[in-house]
Amino acid sequence: MIPFLQSCNDDDDNSDDGPTAITYPHTIAFSHFENVDFEMWTNGAEVNTSGLDFFDFLDEEDEEGSLLYAEYYQSNPGLTFTEDSIFTADVDSLIVGFPYFISNDSVYWQVENVFGSDTISYNAFLGLGSAAQLKLVQGFSQFCNIYVGEFTIIDCNSNLQQEFQTLESAMDEYGISSLENIEEGDTLIINNRYVFYN
Repeated sequence: MIPFLQSCNDDDDNSDDGPTAITYPHTIAFSHFENVDFEMWTNGAEVNTSGLDFFDFLDEEDEEGSLLYAEYYQSNPGLTFTEDSIFTADVDSLIVGFPYFISNDSVYWQVENVFGSDTISYNAFLGLGSAAQLKLVQGFSQFCNIYVGEFTIIDCNSNLQQEFQTLESAMDEYGISSLENIEEGDTLIINNRYVFYN
C-alpha cells in the first residue's frame, strides 16, 4: 500500500496569521499581575494562605514593598522599544535608555553599575516576551521578627528580585538556619508573580 498525502491551499485566502510587524518606537504599558504563589511561615510552620491577601502582611514603611502595587506601575510611562534600545523612567522619574537583545523568549538589557571608580556593564534579564508583550518575573520575600522586652519592636526586611524565590532562598537571604528559628510572632512571606506589559 502506498501512503497518499494531500495538501490543500486556498489561494483566495490572503489573511496573514503571523504576528503583526512592530513599528518603532513602540511603547508597552503595565497591564496586570498574575500571581504564581503566596506562601507564609510563622511559629516554625507553614500557614495555609488560601483566602489571604499578601498585601495585608506587607510592612507599610518598606520601600521595596511599595514597588508591588499596581499604582506604581500605572504611574510609570512604561517601556518604549526602539530597534536597539529600551527607554523607561528611573526612580527619579528621569527617562533612561538601555541597549537590549532578545534570546529565545527572554529579553535582556545592558545595564551599568558603578563600584567606586569602576563602571561595570553587564546583560541583565528583564523579562519574557518581546517588544510587543512582556512579562516581568518578580519574586518578593519579607521577614518580620518581633522582639519583646520593655518595648515591643517589629523589625521587617524585604527582598525584591527578578527571579522567583523559594523557602530556601528566602531563609538564606535572612540568615534563617531552620524553620524553628521563625518563632511565634515572626512571619516569613514569599510572593512570586508575573507583571504583564502590552
